[in-house]
Amino acid sequence: SDGARWFLVRLPESDGLGPEDVREAAGHARLAAESRERSTLVLDMTLLGKDVATAKAAAEGAAMAGYDPGILQESRKEIHVESIQFAGVRKSAAVQRAVEQGVIGAAANLYVRDLQNLPPNLLTPENFAAKAREVCKGHDNIQIKVLSPEAMKKMGMGSLLGVGQGSVHPPRIVHMTFTPEGKTRRKVAIVGKGVTFDSGGISLKPPSKMDEMKFDMSGAAAVLGVFHALSHGATCKDEVHGVMGLVENMPGNDAQRPGDIVTAANGKTIEVLNTDAEGRLVLADVLPYTATEISPKAMYDMATLTGAVVHALGHLASAVLGNSERELEKVQAAGERVGERCWP
Repeated sequence: SDGARWFLVRLPESDGLGPEDVREAAGHARLAAESRERSTLVLDMTLLGKDVATAKAAAEGAAMAGYDPGILQESRKEIHVESIQFAGVRKSAAVQRAVEQGVIGAAANLYVRDLQNLPPNLLTPENFAAKAREVCKGHDNIQIKVLSPEAMKKMGMGSLLGVGQGSVHPPRIVHMTFTPEGKTRRKVAIVGKGVTFDSGGISLKPPSKMDEMKFDMSGAAAVLGVFHALSHGATCKDEVHGVMGLVENMPGNDAQRPGDIVTAANGKTIEVLNTDAEGRLVLADVLPYTATEISPKAMYDMATLTGAVVHALGHLASAVLGNSERELEKVQAAGERVGERCWP
C-alpha cells in the first residue's frame, strides 16, 4: 500500500550508545527504504537524545548506505531515496549544522569510493590531477598547483620518477592548499600515496587479484576526499595542505630494474632491490617536499603501503605509526569517532 511504513532498528542501551551505532542503524534504515523503493526516508530521533554528534552520525549513515561499486555497469543499482528527513530532534542551529556537516562528509566519502573504483586506464596520474583541479576550481580559499615530471626532475626527485619511468603515463605531484576564514589555528599537511596501478614493475606481482592493484591510489583518494569536503563547506580552522604523489608502476621497456640506485630530492641514495616496494620510493620524495616546502605543524600520510599490516592487524584496524604520541592519539580518537579504527 501507499501508507506509512515503519522500520524498527535495534540499538544498544542509551548508556552504551555511540555515534557508530547510530551511523550503522541509519544505514540499515536507508537500505530498508531502498529495498522498498521509497523516495523519502524519515529518521525518528526522539529516543536518541539531543546530542549533535548523534544527528551528524545519522546523516552520515543514511547518506552513505547503499553504495554500489559497479560505477560503469549498466546494472548499477538505482537510487530510490531522494529525501532524508529528521523527526524528533531539537530545531537548533547546532543540530542543523551537524546534519549539514554529516552530509558533506558522506558525499566526500562516496566521491572517494568512486575514485577507487574507477578502472586504471581511466584514472591515470594525468587524469587524477585533472580531477583534483575540478575539485579545487572556483573556490577562493583553495589553491592548487601540479608538478610536472620536468619540475620534479629539476627538484631532484629521482626516487618517485624512478617508479614511474616504465609507464607511458608520466607521474604528477599535486599540491592543494585550503585557507580558512578568520584566524588560522595551525598549519597541517595530509599526504597521499597515489599509485594508480601497481603491477609491481619488473618485480611483477602474482596475477591473482592483480586487478585490485588499482586501489593502490586510495591514500591519495582520501586526501582529495578531504578537499572535496572542504570545497563543499566542511568546517575547519586549520590551514590544510594536501599533497598527492601520483604515479603508475609498470614493467615497460624503460622500467626501473632491481639493483638500480636512485637519488631522492633530499640527497639520499636508495638501492632498489625490489621494484614492488614502490610506495616508500614515492613517499621518499613526497614527504621531504611536504616538510621543506610547507613546514607544517603536523604531517599525516595515508597510504596502502604494505600487506604486512593485514598479517599484524587483520581487517579489524588500519595501522598508524608516527613520531608523536600526541598526534597518534588524536588519529586513534578521530578513527573511533567516525568508525575507522586505527591501531599502533
